[in-house]
Formats: sequence, C-alpha cells, structure tokens
Amino acid sequence: MSATRELAEYLADFQPGVLPARVLEQAKLVTIDALGNAIGGLPFELAGTFCNLARSVGGGTRDATIIGSGDRISVPYAAFANTALSTMLDYSDWEMSDSGRCPIWIGPLAVPAALAAGEATGITGAEFLASVAAGYECAARILHSMDMSEERFLEVNGETLSLFAAAGAAGRALRLTHDEMLSAISMAGIYTPVPAYYKWIGDEGLTPRKDIKQGWAWLSMTGTFAAVSAKAGLRSVQQNNILDGDRGLWRMLGMDSFDEARITEGLGTTFAIDDFGTKAYPGCVFTFSAVEGAVSIVRSQGLDPAQIARIDVVTNHSNGAGFGEQHTDSPADKQFNFPHQVAAAIVIGGRGPTWYTAAALEGDEFLSLKRKVHLSFDEECERALREDGLWMSKVAVTMADGVIHRARVESVDRLTDGVSVRGKFLDTVEQVVGRERAESLLAAIESLDGARSLDALVAQLGSHLEAPCVSF
Repeated sequence: MSATRELAEYLADFQPGVLPARVLEQAKLVTIDALGNAIGGLPFELAGTFCNLARSVGGGTRDATIIGSGDRISVPYAAFANTALSTMLDYSDWEMSDSGRCPIWIGPLAVPAALAAGEATGITGAEFLASVAAGYECAARILHSMDMSEERFLEVNGETLSLFAAAGAAGRALRLTHDEMLSAISMAGIYTPVPAYYKWIGDEGLTPRKDIKQGWAWLSMTGTFAAVSAKAGLRSVQQNNILDGDRGLWRMLGMDSFDEARITEGLGTTFAIDDFGTKAYPGCVFTFSAVEGAVSIVRSQGLDPAQIARIDVVTNHSNGAGFGEQHTDSPADKQFNFPHQVAAAIVIGGRGPTWYTAAALEGDEFLSLKRKVHLSFDEECERALREDGLWMSKVAVTMADGVIHRARVESVDRLTDGVSVRGKFLDTVEQVVGRERAESLLAAIESLDGARSLDALVAQLGSHLEAPCVSF
C-alpha cells in the first residue's frame, strides 16, 4: 500500500471513540486558539475585505457560517473567510520541519475547515475535534517526511504545505470514505501553489507587504475545496499517488530530501497534535525576542517610557531584513516591523488586537517611542539562526540620563498548556466583545466533546460579534 493511501485510510477512519482522550483535549486547545484569534481579527478593515470577497463569490450555497456576521455561504469560502480572520493577527500555532527551515500553520486552517464542513454535514462536537486532529495529522506527517538543506533553503521556501491541514480536517468532517480521502489529498497536492517566501519575507524591497501574507486563506479554501470535490465525486485514485516516490510532491515544492516512511510512521500511536504550541505574542515570530527583551528591561527596571532615548535591537539579517522601517501602513507591515512591535508592547501593553487597532497608536507617546527603535544585525545572531534555529535578539535601552540597560533573548517559548492558551483566548476576545461574551464563547468550545452538533457554537460565533472596523 502506498504511503498516500495508507495515510488517507487512516484519516478517513479517524473516529473520536478510538482516539486517546489527550488528542481530543489538544484539539480543543487548538480550537480555542484558532477561534480566539479569529474573533481578534474582526476589528480590521482588511478582515472585512476578505469576508466580503467570500460573500461575493461563495454565496451559491448556504452551508456554513462566517464568524462575526452569521452570513452563510459555501463550505470552501467559509473556510477562506474564517482562516483570514484567524490569521489576521498573525498569532497562531505553527509546526516546523525537522531542520527548522520549513514552517506550516495548522490550527488556523484545520479549525475553520472542520467548522465549515462539520456545520454542513451535521457532525457532533467530538467528531469536530477528531477532524481538527485529523488536519494536524495530515499536514504534520507530510511536512516531516520532507525537508530542505540549508543551501536549498536560501533559494526556495514557503508555507504551502499548510494546505493539507484544511484538506485532512474538512475530509474527516465530511466523513469521506477511503477513496474519497485519497482523492482529497491527491487533489490538494496538485492544487498546492509554488512556495513564495522570498517574495514575502526573505528579500529586500518588500515593503509595503502584501495583504494576503502567505496566502493562508487561499490555502484553506483550496484544501477544503479538494475535500468537497472528493465528496462530490471527483476521483484521484492511483497506484502512484501524489506523495509517493522520487517524483512526489516533495520535488515539486523544491525540497531536496524525502523519507516516505515518515508519512505513516507510528500511525495510531503517535499524534502530531501533541506538539501543538501557539504564539505568545501577535505578529511575526522573528520580532518576539526583541519584544520580550525590551519589555523585560522596562518592567524589571521600572523604566518610564518617556525617559527612553533609544532602543537598539540586534538580530539576524536573514529574518530581519526590511523589518526596521519607521513607516508602516498595513496590518502586515506593522506585524513584521520591529519598531512597531516593540513600541506597541511597551506603550499599549498586554497582547492582542489593540497592538494594531488602539487609538493610542496615533498618539505622541507611541510614535515617539517607535522612532527611537533601531534595528541592526550581527554574525552571532546569524549563526544562532543558522546553527541552532534560534531567532535571537540583543536589546539595549538607553535612557535620557545615558544609562544603558541590556537584555539578550535567544528564543521565546510557545504557549502549550491549557491555562496559557485559555488565558490568551480570553484576553484577545475581551478586547473585541468584552469579558462576559469572551467567557461565554470559551464555555461553548469547552463543551464541544459532549455536544450533539455544532449548532450552539456556530450560533455564538455568528451572532453579533462584528466589531467596528478600523483601518490601522
């Protein structure tokens, strides 16, 4: 049996009754994180653009709900809209290949895809959680079967394998058969776009940055569409399938190593979702060590931000090039910008949508501090990235009296435990709809494992959650 078929049959048989309890609990944490981020994305004008686009082209059927508005559209375009919301803050979980060079985003694609397909199919809450876990298995197993050398990484990269999170989650939620799931995975592979990292992050002259980021909404729609297509009767059932052999998908994506056995290794005994971890801050992960270093200095020393004369951030050039500009327009520009991230963390405080939507961002205190943040690079930080995969930053805060405070942060841990993930959800959602509503939404997610349908959760997600749009 080919690896692609074995994985497909395994995912099609993914039943909540046979999964370890911890897998369903992890799927619940993934759901809490992804939906919290989606609600956190509602205040953005750009979020409205994505949702309006989904309404305009996805209205042929009324099978699934857009978070915030309650509008019902087709399954693939509901996944598109809700993944756009869930990635708006750039605040989600991610998974890295073994080398640490190839990342994918799973939760913000798997959860919207499972939610849309599950709403249309009428699955139980436990089935939904199993579908989220299936999305994790599908994407992570494919990711870990292939990788890039450092030499190839300098030429080609992207996050396009994220698409399989949506395909696996939607396929399980649609209750695909073995052949249907195989067809969904195969079609998703054929639909996978070319990697575009170096026209988004890893080059000069990329500001202003594109609104679609890494195209996660499109990837979610495409993976979900592959599953819907298989359910509708389209087939891609072959002996030599999309992931198999020397001419498999890995070559098409510019990878230079592939171990087919990794796709099926430990099926039913090891689960990719056990490695779930989400961002501790909104915005680009490359900025986090600088943010944490600056905030730790200000807090530990009890510094008055108004008395800061200069903040110097030293990091690696590979992940910092183009991220030090003082002028930022779009949400993406702000989220990938060291001066904005550091100043927002100090002046706005907390973490969440207010880093990009608060009126204080137009105030003198924020703008003055942002202009004082300066970015440079050195070989030590570059070596830390190259040899150890660390996004290290060295921060120096110079005060008006000439005193300099320094911090060195090698990496910032992801949030992995239930207390931290739930706290992040409440803090994020409260900034949009208030604490009482945030707690009610969290309770609806918490009860999913015993829910007979997704109706109660969908009703809360689609009911009067729209926040006033801002264009910051």
